[in-house]
Amino acid sequence: MRNRNTFLIALGILALNFALGIHMCTWMNFLKEDLHLPVAWVGLVESLREVPGMFSVLLVAVMAVFVHRTAAGLCLIVFTIGMAGYFEVTGVASLVLVSMVWSLGFHVWAPFSGAMVLDTAPPGRVGEHVGRMQSVGYAAMFAGLVVVFGLGKLWQMQIIHVHIYRWAYLLGGTVALGGAAVSFAISRNIGKTPTRRLLWKREYRLYYLLSFLEGCRKQIFLTLAVLVLVKIHNTPVHHIAAMMILYNFANWFGSPWVGRAIDRFGQRPIMTINYAGVTLVFLGYSLFGQWPVLYVLYCMDNLFNVFNIALTTYLQRIALPERALNPKNPVFRVQTPIAPSLAMGMTANHLASVIVPLVACYVWEHVDYRIPFVFGSLIGVCLLISAQWVGEPTAYATGERPAPGK
Repeated sequence: MRNRNTFLIALGILALNFALGIHMCTWMNFLKEDLHLPVAWVGLVESLREVPGMFSVLLVAVMAVFVHRTAAGLCLIVFTIGMAGYFEVTGVASLVLVSMVWSLGFHVWAPFSGAMVLDTAPPGRVGEHVGRMQSVGYAAMFAGLVVVFGLGKLWQMQIIHVHIYRWAYLLGGTVALGGAAVSFAISRNIGKTPTRRLLWKREYRLYYLLSFLEGCRKQIFLTLAVLVLVKIHNTPVHHIAAMMILYNFANWFGSPWVGRAIDRFGQRPIMTINYAGVTLVFLGYSLFGQWPVLYVLYCMDNLFNVFNIALTTYLQRIALPERALNPKNPVFRVQTPIAPSLAMGMTANHLASVIVPLVACYVWEHVDYRIPFVFGSLIGVCLLISAQWVGEPTAYATGERPAPGK
């Protein structure tokens, strides 16, 4: 049963990430070549798109009336509507609307799917399991990127004469709809049903801090890195797809390896490598303006994305067990539901994601596009310092003995 459910969860992850791969490598070219948006409008659209992520903890609480498989399936249907909706976009208003729709589906889907992945992990091999499931996502993105690369080359060679972006989004949405259908076949018992209350725990404050800082770092790079290549260096879509194919191929095979390294060495060393690397990448973007160097730096940053497995497994390892139903029994034996905890981390992550695109694009237009990357390197240093506080789980956090004072 575990293998069947793992397979079905993997199919859902595959379907969504195929669509995300298409979106990632066409987005900035779509905004420039199809809709002709200026930089300031790009920042606004990026900011509004991230609003559902900021409220994900509330949305997950609302969706708690459903079992995990139903919630995941419904979220993928919403994601499909938004992604395929790009086909009919005519201006900024409709662009913002469909962007927020697919973002809503994605940001609520992520905590539920993450909880199901953790719930199907073999004991003692959580990092490896999460890494393998993440590699499925990279494989799906790889497939979506190959599709865009092929369409981009055909467009460049004038074999096809229509803008490829809208048709690519429609294809991505169709595949995601298949993932929704698969999700409803997952066992009802996979994933712990979360409580309806919001889940904020003081003991997770380092996890929330890391999530917030990671959101700042991520959004600067997501908003500006490709925008620099497209707006300043006129990089065609098939070049963007080629770079993404390269690093997705590496992450596809590297994810399980990183997961095993986390199981063996713990989260702190992996986070240290990750945050040191992204700090150097940001410094590189602020110091170098040649497009070959920026191509390399862009691939390097995305190669480090695979190391974010450590943050998910860190939450799973520190998740505080709930008190047993019998009040006379002081032993803790049931872990706190993971989905609301993941949603709270996502909310912390997206508090920055709503503000950063607006500020970064404003600074681009009125000062210099390099300044946000300098700020990103400072955030990387803060992440690096914060990661040194990551420790091993305590005995009471694993349920081996009662928590102090309980």
